Amino acid sequence: MNESHRFNFYPYLAIVIWFALALWQVSVMPFFRIHGVIPDLFLPLVVGIALLQGSQRGALWGIVAGLAIDLVAHRPLGSSALIYAAIALIAGRSRHTMFHGRSLLASGWVFLLTWLEYLLFILGRLVTGGSVGSISSLLLVILLSALYNAVLMWPLFFVLRILEYLTSQQSLQWG
Repeated sequence: MNESHRFNFYPYLAIVIWFALALWQVSVMPFFRIHGVIPDLFLPLVVGIALLQGSQRGALWGIVAGLAIDLVAHRPLGSSALIYAAIALIAGRSRHTMFHGRSLLASGWVFLLTWLEYLLFILGRLVTGGSVGSISSLLLVILLSALYNAVLMWPLFFVLRILEYLTSQQSLQWG
């Protein structure tokens, strides 16, 4: 078969995996609730991709992840996609700094970016006329969520680094 006509199924497989993760997020992750906070798989994954592969790729997968969770969780379509893309653009700027490849620093970055995620979500709610609840309970939820995301980042970032290595090896071998 001619090299230029070979079909690359990896992006399609990745989209299917993102939608499977969205289903996992809304159906299984609520069982891991701590003080009312459900862990967010997508923020650490999107930040990890942006740290390892750059802002553009992180933003692209942030849009896919956001659309997947918006569709599965019945959120306003595009709201999570915009938030994840914006966060990936910010995280990807530090790709070639001390954060690249370091799980502990990536976890700290996710901790900070969780606060930004909630700030953007709150601004979206306020702009659309929604309410956000009491400030004290909201701050507690954000803090617990940031801690949860930072802890989740360690194993997720490790897996992302392995996947990055494997896919770079495959592209060297087949490409």
